[in-house]
Amino acid sequence: MRSFLLIAILLCFAILPFELPIAEALHGILWHSIGNIYLLFICGTWVSVIASCFIVLNAHRMLQGWQQFVLYSALFIILGLLAVGSTAFTSPENLQLSFQQLIFGYTAPVLLGFTLFCMNNEERKRAWLAFYAGACLFLMGSLVLLFVSWRAAVSQSSFFAGLGIGQKLFAWRYTFGEPWNLYSIYIGNANKESNYLIMFLLFSTSLLGNRVHEKGRTRVVYIVFWALSIFTLLMLFSRAAILLLPVVIYVSGFWGTLRRAVKLTITAFIGFGAAISYASYSAVFAYLFTATYIDDVSAGVLGTFNDRFQQWKELATYLMEHQGKLFFGFGTGGYGLHFFNSVERGTHNMFLDSLAECGILGFAFLVVLVLWLLLDSLDFFLSRRVHAVAFIGIVALIALMFREHSVSYLYVTSLGGLCFVALFYLLACPGRLYKSAMVEQ
Repeated sequence: MRSFLLIAILLCFAILPFELPIAEALHGILWHSIGNIYLLFICGTWVSVIASCFIVLNAHRMLQGWQQFVLYSALFIILGLLAVGSTAFTSPENLQLSFQQLIFGYTAPVLLGFTLFCMNNEERKRAWLAFYAGACLFLMGSLVLLFVSWRAAVSQSSFFAGLGIGQKLFAWRYTFGEPWNLYSIYIGNANKESNYLIMFLLFSTSLLGNRVHEKGRTRVVYIVFWALSIFTLLMLFSRAAILLLPVVIYVSGFWGTLRRAVKLTITAFIGFGAAISYASYSAVFAYLFTATYIDDVSAGVLGTFNDRFQQWKELATYLMEHQGKLFFGFGTGGYGLHFFNSVERGTHNMFLDSLAECGILGFAFLVVLVLWLLLDSLDFFLSRRVHAVAFIGIVALIALMFREHSVSYLYVTSLGGLCFVALFYLLACPGRLYKSAMVEQ
């Protein structure tokens, strides 16, 4: 029975990167005939069920570190419960969305993380290998749709067709709303997918273990994931993720796994490519560092943050004038519904999303969780060596949370929550088995 459940858990890890296209497909196929019952068939539901069974049957195998993982996870899940409570009190019509977020964004990734403490070290590495292999297959599938959608953009949009290759690179994400862009339907929100990729690039060396240095399937998956992820990040062109990428390449330990000749080749290729193609790609650099768009209008170094600061200021003003909302929040989806008539709209800031969703208490719990993770990554509590990957992970996640991050995109996904859970796991591993690759070099 354990072997069967272990295989099922590995499949859960492998399928999770496909959760959004699966949910979109099931919604389109089943929703009109069976309504919201289709939610029983999406990834997060089966992850929760299978993980729960695995945990119950293997609880006696629990390895050291699970207590610390529970403490992190408890604070995390309390955030979801506070959102449910606030929604029940302030906007009960959105209660289903709040429960979906609790199950898919908070509970499912925590349960999946908990299964790792019921495995031995070899099984853990196999589980993460399944996850990264699934991510590779997901990104390979996106390449096919990218090719089809790019050709459609060139043939159906004279504006896009007339741009230089560098301009096309960062203009591509602004075609995501077009009906012919199958790539965007498959990959989802550009910022959120970039968040997932940058975080799991950072964790990759630690989670997959020493086998990334050796010839074999783990190293193949590792290298392919890095290559596909960097290419996808360039196509999604999220400024925050791209600017974090050099730090992630170094801190993750990826650079240290490459041979000296490969490093020199990559460095020379980047330098040569930048030198001969600056005229075409100057638009890319101008956008990255000054948010200058195709029409040569610059939004300044902060880019779209200028608009978001105004949005946040309006929210702050409203909360000061309606202090009941400050203490109890709008409930799940309530902020978007109140200000934009759409439950899917947020503040583009996870801290403010929590404040708007469940009031000052939810905001306080999120801040406490983030500070605790930050201090623990510095070994403030245990007097051990700094866990560089975890420290940079929480710093990067904070930066992305100020830009745009949520635990459950469209209330049906789990990868946003898994970004947190992977941090919990790294910090709670027995004896900190997964040390920073950067520190070990």
